[in-house]
Amino acid sequence: MEAVTFPFQKEEPQEPAPLQVQWNLAPEKALTIRTDIQALRAISVISVVIFHAFNSILPGGFVGVDIFFVISGFVITQTILKDIDNKRFSIADFYRRRIRRIFPALSVVLIFCLIAGWFFESPANYKELGKTTAATAFFVSNFAFWRSSGYFDGASEVKPLLHTWSLAVEEQFYIIYPILIFGITQYNRKSASLYLAILLLLSLALSQVLIGISPSASFYLAPSRGFELLIGAIVAAGGFKFIDMARYRAVISAVGLGLILSSLFFFSPDTIFPGVVALIPCLGAAMVIYGGIKTDSLGGKLISWSPIQSIGNASYSIYLWHWPFLVFCRQFFGEELNAYKNAIAVGIVMALSFATYRFVERPIMRIKVESSSFIKFGFVTIAIFSVLGSQIFLAQGFPMRFWPQTLTMFDYANDFNKLRDKCHNDQPPVRDFGKNCAFGAALTPADVAVWGDSHGAELVVALGLRARGVGRSVLEITSSACPPSQGFRLDERPWCPLQNKVSLEGLRRDDHIKTVILITNAARYDNRSDLMKGYEETVRVLVAAHKHVISVLQIPTFDVIDPPEQIGMTISWGRNPENVGKSRSTFFDESSSWRQFNRALRGKYGIDILDPSDSLCDKTICHAFDRHAGVLYFNNDHLSVAGAAFMSKKLSDTLYGERAE
Repeated sequence: MEAVTFPFQKEEPQEPAPLQVQWNLAPEKALTIRTDIQALRAISVISVVIFHAFNSILPGGFVGVDIFFVISGFVITQTILKDIDNKRFSIADFYRRRIRRIFPALSVVLIFCLIAGWFFESPANYKELGKTTAATAFFVSNFAFWRSSGYFDGASEVKPLLHTWSLAVEEQFYIIYPILIFGITQYNRKSASLYLAILLLLSLALSQVLIGISPSASFYLAPSRGFELLIGAIVAAGGFKFIDMARYRAVISAVGLGLILSSLFFFSPDTIFPGVVALIPCLGAAMVIYGGIKTDSLGGKLISWSPIQSIGNASYSIYLWHWPFLVFCRQFFGEELNAYKNAIAVGIVMALSFATYRFVERPIMRIKVESSSFIKFGFVTIAIFSVLGSQIFLAQGFPMRFWPQTLTMFDYANDFNKLRDKCHNDQPPVRDFGKNCAFGAALTPADVAVWGDSHGAELVVALGLRARGVGRSVLEITSSACPPSQGFRLDERPWCPLQNKVSLEGLRRDDHIKTVILITNAARYDNRSDLMKGYEETVRVLVAAHKHVISVLQIPTFDVIDPPEQIGMTISWGRNPENVGKSRSTFFDESSSWRQFNRALRGKYGIDILDPSDSLCDKTICHAFDRHAGVLYFNNDHLSVAGAAFMSKKLSDTLYGERAE
């Protein structure tokens, strides 16, 4: 296959002249490796690994991905501009380099994931792994994860290829970027950084706007992440050349390192991100890079020591390996890994990564890029993983791998409120009180209402089944991430205060409703003081309206396991499913403030309390499975209908009369 070149390209492609920096991590003699950038790579990947394995240590470690974007934008732009200036820029060579850099190690990890998934994943999750494998091969996995990032979709912690969204963003960016930068330089080479800055501002504005409309789109999609790569691109294009004094560069580099460190320690998963706030770590990375363009920078010297360089060399492989390996370890053990197990897992990840770097990345990187075989290799790789992923998807995850009893456990993933699309409010507009759904006896005015966030959606179904038997019904008033707390709002749910105001007024005026059951996933919300203040106001108004108020305490939730899958796999491995759960002590530590607050409400307003731990927890563990009820959750933090019925049995008996079991 002949190279696609521009008119001024030499007839015989020449090996690019040595660059000061490039993505190539192989120690070729002709190349000069910038130790400060290698160190930035190391800091980035270490941050991400620590965040995923020990997130309490480095709550902002996720910004390591954003630092990677800045580095990539700088390196690629510098390489392209160098080739353009030397009149040897080739689109074909650019993509050969990308294939040579990305595909070999990625292929190894994809093979590992497909094999491990066969043994560790339920049919539903293996089916999704097949879909995301094909999406990863085509570098569109960010779209796949964006489309499956709804409130009720599976936990991200059990998706082995979730981290490939960042690779997809980069590769989508590079589909048009080389042509764009070539066109800019041909039009006005000196103003390249200005045009890139305009694009940067547009991307940043889009990212900030999308945060308020669709946070997941802002997070996953390339147009709203492009500004991070463009920051690095502007540095490579000379956008900071007006600062050229050595002492300024030293200060800039040190300040940049400070911005990175502050992001790592002071950001958290609850930080509104990316948007404008992402400028802090990204500008920090750009400052470190710029500070070391001509000489060793102060910031660079602080981080450029040998162990860091070695990690920087293998950073790509470390990034590829760490997430799926942690996911499969969590699935195998059926719990959040403790510090000891996480440390062992990270150690194995490092061994796998350095082996991949030594035996896959380095040998491939020594092959000359002009070889057309890289283009062929890219197409073949995409075809192979597309076929494999599609076959797994079309085969529904190969359920024949499991016994019928195991498949029954997996099926609890579907044991949720089947009318949630109609009756559960997941997005605007605000729902009028009269349009809420009733469960139970038809044409019977509801005398009980379940009001809460998504934790109430299955409870109302369970109560409705009992209510129907005695000719009564239950009203559902549930909205995702909208706890029944007056004035409380999340940035991604700005309509919640109005929704809660409408719901409270409707309940206050409805003479049929005698009992209101309040339920919320309090652990979901950080601004707990606002939550409590608004919740108490709800209770006060309802009690004043002579409603019988029952507050359901925190339901145990799981951070890293999918109960239906975990219970099914546990049974298939011959283990006791009753051992799958969460430590009782951990749960009570997490929920203690909410429990104390509700006890105070009981003393002040005379409300009743339903404590889920009475039925879901024993002296040591809060269970995800009961031998009589089955799997108690349909995903990691929502009770199944069976689980809700099991949890609320005493409440049902009180409301509707005891029944023989």
